[in-house]
Amino acid sequence: MPWRVAVLILMFASFARPVVCQEQHAPRDYEPQSRLWLSIKRELTGPNGVQYFEQGLKGATVPAGANGVNAFEGTLVSSAPPEHPNQFLIAMLDEKAPEVTLRIKGQLKNPLPVGTLVSFEGVIEAFTREPFMLILEVKTVNRAVRLQDGPTRNKKSK
Repeated sequence: MPWRVAVLILMFASFARPVVCQEQHAPRDYEPQSRLWLSIKRELTGPNGVQYFEQGLKGATVPAGANGVNAFEGTLVSSAPPEHPNQFLIAMLDEKAPEVTLRIKGQLKNPLPVGTLVSFEGVIEAFTREPFMLILEVKTVNRAVRLQDGPTRNKKSK
């Protein structure tokens, strides 16, 4: 395990206080993700945010299984360039306010529609406090699939 990931996991464990998601309509399956996301955001926007970023987050892969979260999910707000995007603005706690920028080295063959639920894991490159934005490099941006949606089954006719 790379030392930055170990430090990141230890840092999450060290401030793992109960956090209640402010979004009352957040689905139950988002609770671990929401707690983890809000913990990261709270630390980055706090008085020691720059130090927290430099010592623990910069260059780290998130969520990397921290607090049992293997991938973050968010809602696509916009992407650029329009035809073959390689940069994506993602809203984490609602469907409107982007808080994450995802960058891929290549580009997607086809654009994703605004409002698409996506899942991702990536390496943290930078952040801004005002307005809050966390910038990650990701290998790709995937459509999120909910467990309750289940796989599509082929129905055989009799």
